[in-house]
Amino acid sequence: MSEREVVLYAPDSNISQRSELLGTTVDFASKYAAAINRLGLEIVHRRNPSEPRDILCMDEGLTPYSNVTVRLAGPVPLLARTLPLLKEGVANGIVYSRVFDHAHCGALGLNLAEIGEGMDIDPQKAGAFLAGRFAKELTRVYPDHEVAYGGRLSLTRRPKDQHTGQVIYYDARNAGLDFAHLANFPPGYTISRNIFGPDASRECVSLALGITFGAHGLSTKLTPSTPLYLVGIVDGQEQMGKIADELRLIQSSQGINAGRMQVQIIAA
Repeated sequence: MSEREVVLYAPDSNISQRSELLGTTVDFASKYAAAINRLGLEIVHRRNPSEPRDILCMDEGLTPYSNVTVRLAGPVPLLARTLPLLKEGVANGIVYSRVFDHAHCGALGLNLAEIGEGMDIDPQKAGAFLAGRFAKELTRVYPDHEVAYGGRLSLTRRPKDQHTGQVIYYDARNAGLDFAHLANFPPGYTISRNIFGPDASRECVSLALGITFGAHGLSTKLTPSTPLYLVGIVDGQEQMGKIADELRLIQSSQGINAGRMQVQIIAA
């Protein structure tokens, strides 16, 4: 790991054990501005749309050791849904480099329960196999580029048996920004809205909401005073209204849980 990565990454071994929740006064735009002032715009974003990207799960427990990521629900469990969208990205000049699975992936567990029909399947072997197959499918769309299986990521920001994320990061920037790289941002599910568009991204958010409000998430700990944050990031002021509307529509669809959520937008 380079010196620059040590500054940027936040693999805090104690963060998953912290019990305090975020209150209603968290200003994510100010946190973003502070990161820019401290590190500089180029270091915070340190990418352009043509750089190769690693594909990994939206799980809030991951601190990816990669400068460029695509984050989604899976990718293994939702291959049929997400693979065509990723292939569309190839047509638009996006280059994918590696596909990762990760330890204690709830989405993979659900997927294996469905396809295994009660069979005893080793999640680690299955995750490696399915992620490798996913990488091979993506490789087929490139004339001279191989998308590799990157390996199995460990959880660094939550316990293995509990989801503790209180934020969903909704990344609508063309070049993307993974907040897991920035130490002053709390752990959160991250969804690459810039890659998947509104419909598939809404499905990913719905899955994250189901986890967060469910028994394996923060559940009743989320209140109007300690809300779940939906944080969008956009390229410039002109996109703020559109992305805010998408997130508020998601919020309003959550019934009684809507009052336990807060929407914020960061304009990069």
